[in-house]
Amino acid sequence: MACKVKPHLLFVLPVLLWAGMAGCRTTPSGPRVYRAESPYLEQVNQQVGIYDDETIIDYLDAIKARLLQGYNQDPREIDIYLIDNPMPNAYAAPDKTIFISRGMLSLASTEDDIAAVIAHELVHILNKHHVKQSRRRILPGLLSLPGKAVGKVVNEDIGNLVNAPIEGIGMLYLADYSRDQEEEADIDGVGMLAKAGYDPRSMARILEQLEETSTLLRGEYATPSFYDTHPSTPDRIVNIYAEIVKLEKAENQAFPGPGEVNAYLSLVDGMIFGVNPAQGVFEESRFIHPDLNFSLQFPKDWTPFNTPMAAGALSPKGDGALFIGNAGYGPDPDPYARRLRQSFYDEFGIHPIKEEIINLEGNEAYILAYRDRSSEIPAIIYFLWVSHDGRVYQLIGLCKDQGTQEIESSLMSFRPLRLEERESITVLRIRKAEALPGETLHQLSQRTANRWTDRVTSIANRVEENHRFAGGEILKIVKEEPYWDSVEL
Repeated sequence: MACKVKPHLLFVLPVLLWAGMAGCRTTPSGPRVYRAESPYLEQVNQQVGIYDDETIIDYLDAIKARLLQGYNQDPREIDIYLIDNPMPNAYAAPDKTIFISRGMLSLASTEDDIAAVIAHELVHILNKHHVKQSRRRILPGLLSLPGKAVGKVVNEDIGNLVNAPIEGIGMLYLADYSRDQEEEADIDGVGMLAKAGYDPRSMARILEQLEETSTLLRGEYATPSFYDTHPSTPDRIVNIYAEIVKLEKAENQAFPGPGEVNAYLSLVDGMIFGVNPAQGVFEESRFIHPDLNFSLQFPKDWTPFNTPMAAGALSPKGDGALFIGNAGYGPDPDPYARRLRQSFYDEFGIHPIKEEIINLEGNEAYILAYRDRSSEIPAIIYFLWVSHDGRVYQLIGLCKDQGTQEIESSLMSFRPLRLEERESITVLRIRKAEALPGETLHQLSQRTANRWTDRVTSIANRVEENHRFAGGEILKIVKEEPYWDSVEL
């Protein structure tokens, strides 16, 4: 359930960042003209979320334009989006849309690294690689309760709440490239990098980092990821270096080294790492949304999930579910309840077994409950609309007839956040750190309160764990900071 976060607090950027780029680093290539939104963009935005920052997108667009110079491809026909996902990876959709996760930007250390990622995806597009569509589930399986009324709620009401067909909830349709196509994107991407004046070795380096870091991060972020499309293998890396040697001999010159670290880290300094509180966060079974200023306690031991459109939880056996999403705007939940009550009577000829206007800690709420007896397993369906801070939220709960206590308790738990709760919410952000003379990586992490492990810090900065710094080196770390200052009040 995404909400706007103040962009000037998300990214601490110098005013003359572009002028400070070293050498022939990129510059913005003019106003961006987006094509009509693709189904891929809509799907990703609904189920994963777009991380919208104009400065970074302009930066990525400029790299794209530089890489495509000399190729028969208008850069304006290829859009790049930054995905609000902590896992590092990237993906080229069949409609010439490139998605790059903020996790990938967190992993990179120079502009050359990100250029390598974009070059790889551009080759998939330029070479018209044919793809095999696959379905990947990012949420648990949905409800297994039978019944006519339950079926309507699952297929229509919940689908409308999350703005997606019920069969598509938690399912992303991705393109899987063959091994040969991946290797072709590596090799041709190396040539594209060299032609544009980037360090082609960055293709191998970012793949090595991607493989090592993804394994470590999956232990921390155990949820399924949108980004599972680029497994790195030693063979691919060996082939990349072999191609670089061939190009160096053909050009009879060495390629430039990687770009300047500090300029790139100034770009990502302040970017969120890990879970973005702007979409709400789960603290065990309690859902907290700092931007929208509410809390909801889901049943314990249920499997939670969270998308930009809705949050929810499913019972262990799949016979219970609870969803919350935004129904609309205004101070009055009554019209929403009355429309649904009339709809249920017209379609099923049934009346609510419970209908009540209640007050949830100062917020007016309207609750309806129905019993569906159309199958051998009677089910209870709950609807609750609550007006809070100018929005009307809808909660939908389903359970077996005997499982009503957990659902009702959760529905009644909706409340505004306490001041101390909002102030206690923190966020992880990428930050720059300068090493002191004689300092080790571990000592730097301790001094700066770095939340990354020594191993992840080592990989992300391409520094050995036992390295001792001369002093003045710039590294990226992750800091835990109060989220309070970045919340739109």
